[in-house]
Amino acid sequence: TLGPNPHLSNHVAGPPHLATEWGIAAAGQQRAFFTVKVGDEVTLPCAIGGQEEHNRDRIEWWFDHRGSKNVSLFRRGIFTEKANAKSGRLSVTANYSLVIKNVTANDSGSYHCRTNTTDQKLSLIKVDLNVVTREYLYHIFSQLGVGLQEIVLLRSLFLCLLGG
Repeated sequence: TLGPNPHLSNHVAGPPHLATEWGIAAAGQQRAFFTVKVGDEVTLPCAIGGQEEHNRDRIEWWFDHRGSKNVSLFRRGIFTEKANAKSGRLSVTANYSLVIKNVTANDSGSYHCRTNTTDQKLSLIKVDLNVVTREYLYHIFSQLGVGLQEIVLLRSLFLCLLGG
């Protein structure tokens, strides 16, 4: 799971390879944090709390890959050309959550969902996705001073957790 963050209002832990945290980023903006491993499927929420009436044309998803230019993924009820470059791994659920199948390291970054309700209320949700790779885990353990022999002994555990 992710480390403690005093700015978060709630923390929900999933399976050993998945962590989710919720919080408030700024006035009018909600925020969620997900950590998954390469190859997983993840569902990023568009609405937190009560479901209001949304028109599919009023939902927008965009992606910010580690500080690069924002890329529009879903707008006016359809996926954009940039989203199609993700080889059909994206879908949007009935409640407008973004589903990413077979997650890759390149999917790490910030995802933003903007909704505009029929009564013109604007909602913005930022979802930070961190994708963990084997190399990342080896780096973390080396920073903690875990030597190669210990890593070799724990190899079967890593392979189990990382599906390899």
